[in-house]
Formats: sequence, C-alpha cells, structure tokens
Amino acid sequence: MDASTNIALEVFCIIISFLIMIFFLLERAKTSRIDKYFIVMLTVNIVALTADMSSFTFEGNPNCIALLYFVKVLTYFCGYALFGMYIEYTTEYIGMYGHVPRKLTMIGTGIALVYEILMVVELFRHYLFIVDDAGYYVKSPVIWVVSGSGTFLLFCFLIFILIWARNMLETSLLISLLSFAALPTIAGIVQLITKNTALVYVGVTLSLLVVYSTIHKDTVNKLESAKNELEEARLNLMFSQIRPHFMYNSLTAIAQLCTIDPKRAQRATIDFSNYLRGNLDSVNYTQPIPFSQELKHLKTYLSLELMRFDDKLSVEYDIETEDFLVPVLSVQPLVENAVKHGICKKRDGGTVKISTRETEDSYIVEVADDGAGFDPNAPLDDSKSHIGVSSVRRRIESMMGGTLEIVSEVGVGTRSVLTIPKGKEQE
Repeated sequence: MDASTNIALEVFCIIISFLIMIFFLLERAKTSRIDKYFIVMLTVNIVALTADMSSFTFEGNPNCIALLYFVKVLTYFCGYALFGMYIEYTTEYIGMYGHVPRKLTMIGTGIALVYEILMVVELFRHYLFIVDDAGYYVKSPVIWVVSGSGTFLLFCFLIFILIWARNMLETSLLISLLSFAALPTIAGIVQLITKNTALVYVGVTLSLLVVYSTIHKDTVNKLESAKNELEEARLNLMFSQIRPHFMYNSLTAIAQLCTIDPKRAQRATIDFSNYLRGNLDSVNYTQPIPFSQELKHLKTYLSLELMRFDDKLSVEYDIETEDFLVPVLSVQPLVENAVKHGICKKRDGGTVKISTRETEDSYIVEVADDGAGFDPNAPLDDSKSHIGVSSVRRRIESMMGGTLEIVSEVGVGTRSVLTIPKGKEQE
C-alpha cells in the first residue's frame, strides 16, 4: 500500500479521535479521574497517529533522516505509553465495582515504563532500527524481540487483570475492555501479512471507540445512579439526625447539672450547641471531610453521652492516623449504635473504642464495643438505626469506593470496620 493511502487512513483516525474527544467533553459537566485517563489516551493516540503519518512523509528523503528517526521512536514510545495508561484506566474502572490493589496497577504501568525508557535510549543507541543514507527505515532483528516481548507482557497482564475482575463486571464490559489489546493485535497481524499497511493505530482508534461507546456509557449511568443514591442518602442523613429522645435526655441531664455542678453544666451546654450545629451543618456537605473534623464532632457527641451515663460508659481512642477523608457523619452513627444498642443494653455498661490505622493500600476506622451485641440474622427493631447504617454504607461505597463491615455476637459485643482505599479518599 502506498504512502498516500496510509496517510489518508491515519488522518481519518485522527479525525475520529478528535470527534470522540469532543463528544466526550461535551457530555461531561465535570471530569473525574477516569475521564482524564481517557482524554489523555485519546491525546496520545492522536500524537502517535501524527508521528506515524509523518514517517511516511519523511521516508525516502535523505534530508529528513533525523526527523524520520525521531517520529519512529515517538510512535513506538506512544504505543507503550498508551498501554500503560490503559492499564491505569482499566483498574480505575474496575475500582468502581470493587477494590483493586494498588500494587496491581503499579506492576502494569511499571512494565510499560520499562519499554518507554528503552525507546528513549533508542534515540541515542540505535539498536532497534536505523535510517539509511537514502532516508529509509530499516529494522534490526532485535526490534522483534523488544517489541514482541513488550506487547506480549502487557497483553498478558491485561488479560490477568480482567480474569481477576471477572466476577465484578458483566461479560459485555469485560469484552469491551479486552478490545484495546485484541483489536490492535489483530490489526498488527494483518499489517505483517499485507506489509507496509499502517493498521496498528487504526486498531487502537477502533478500540477507543468501542471503549467510549460501551464503558463510558456505563460510567455515565453509574455516576448518575450514584448521584441519585447520594441525594437519597443526604435526605436519610438529615432525617436520622432529628433525634428528639437524645435531645430531651441531654437537656434533662444539663438541667440537673445546673444545680449540682454549674461549671460542668456550662461546658455541657456548649457541647450540646456544638453537637446540634455540627449535625445541621452536615446536611450541606457534599464532599468528604477530613477525619480529624469527624473525630472532633464525634468527641462532642460522646462528651454528652458520658455526662448522661457517667461510670456506665467509658471511651477509648487509639488514633494512629487522621490524615484521610471520610463522608460526613460516617463514623458517628456507628458509635451511636455502639452506645445505644451495645452499652446501654448491658447492665454493667461497657467500653466503646474508636481506632484508626493505615495499611499499605487503605485506611481503617474501627468502632468496637463490649456491650450486649446482637444477632445479625435477627429482624431489626430500630428503623432509624438501620437507616443510619445503610446511609453510611451507601456513602462509603459511592463516595470513597470503600466498605463497611459489621460483626456482632450476642453477649460479646460489636465491631464495625470502615475500609477506605488510598487514592479514593483524595479525589
């Protein structure tokens, strides 16, 4: 196939890539991190197509040897960069359905980075190909080893990720994600058979079109659903904070303190005011807040409960880290349940312990009590507590990609564990 046909084919693919980008940006009021990955992939694909198209223009011209060499290296470099970004994109997308270990992403992008570095070295060492004095591109036998091994490793790694995530995604979505490896590979095989036909980046463009038409449509639907769920959770959160019994009991306890211990009553009145203000302000928060802010509000609530229950309730803190974000009022409902359904239902009272710790890929918040406990299989007898826990679970999943696990045993106590993946809490 002559150069003009290849140039026309790649110009067409550049136009398609630009159109995908334009439509993509027009339908997004706000871009998320996964959207940014897709935009960068489209941009790199356009650069690769432009470089490959330029190589057909420069080839055979002795005056353009340096330019031809540069655009060839750039074409290969963009290919590995695209694959590395696609692995980041894939793991980020799967992360919308379940937790993906950060190590998994780092291995894939690390493989791509090694081959990107090899392409940079090629600019100075010329071990993969040369441009002869007549201005023609000549491959070295080594290029088949380097190019083939890189493509094979990245292809296998992508397959591994998709097999690992097979239970999280529908089959149609898995096939769409696989298209990025499958279509360029098929195009590459056809290119080898037909010779001198620029088809690899045509395959890449087609795969990005498939991803746009399926994966991103699914992402839009999922984000819209999450938005509706968050709005419902905010309403539930607002109603769950209207707790007349707690307000009545707190005010009664403060009134009794006014004659017994006026200074303590004054502090309790300020705590009660701060507690009410914090609860009312929480409805206005649409983004995660620092855990330190949640902890401060939590301590205000517990100071009121300690005033009411005195020696029957004790509180312990084991805070190893505060440097992360959580949805507003995501820990307090768990502590309230520990006090109300755990400690208060135990004759001798007990202890509530709030702890945090940092692992390699997540932050853990744990609320534990040695109270009455409950049977997880028994029917719930407190609808507001159920709403509170459901709201926490929904917001943790939608806003943070995290999980809430509650384990309880009658007569032993209850343990509630929030797990927030790293990276998610910073979006």
